[in-house]
Amino acid sequence: MNNLYQKTLKKICNVTFLLMVSAGLNAIYADDAYQKNKSRHYNLDLELTDQPNKGYAFIKQILDRDREVPFVTVSLRNTPTWELPENWTWEVVNPSDNQLKHDLTFKWYDQAACPGDLTHLSVNGPGGYKVQNPLKNPIAGYFNYQSFDHQNIKNICVDWATTNNCDPTDPGCQLYEEFNLVGGVFPVANDLLNLRAQCANGTMIDNLYAPVMTLRCDRSGLY
Repeated sequence: MNNLYQKTLKKICNVTFLLMVSAGLNAIYADDAYQKNKSRHYNLDLELTDQPNKGYAFIKQILDRDREVPFVTVSLRNTPTWELPENWTWEVVNPSDNQLKHDLTFKWYDQAACPGDLTHLSVNGPGGYKVQNPLKNPIAGYFNYQSFDHQNIKNICVDWATTNNCDPTDPGCQLYEEFNLVGGVFPVANDLLNLRAQCANGTMIDNLYAPVMTLRCDRSGLY
């Protein structure tokens, strides 16, 4: 019985020793890894504050997984077709105004919270004035909104075709051009979304947000 006890005790000691060695080695490896990658570790610098929570609100454009930004095509044609190119007037033939407004309607995420009650939440811009009702606090969710003015988009394509006038059937005539548009920047300086929110404690949020998209102006005749 004593021999069995001694053998069992010896095995327990051996296992305990191995676990201690393993733990020690893991600690050494972890410390080495930290020393080699100090730059990857950041101090959050969290500090206590006596400043009250005043509330916040923001919106964010949701980008398509297949494209970095929404992609919209506007097709043009020349009129009258029997005139020489220098006498042509370019016009948008596709899409229709209603379809273009739909194409310019993008998905956004909205979030707002107040320490007390949220008393107002709205967005104003190319898609018109939209007010959240009913209000909840906090509130978060998605909404669809026409983010660029359709007439501004049509003007960009007409101006491009007029400035770079040529017969699409002639070799060397540029058939299309792409524009990476950012709201608030020429040529869509007025296309911004104005977010407004208000808390019962008097906090007011009034911020502008710039939508993004890629516009292709096409006069290849394929529409």
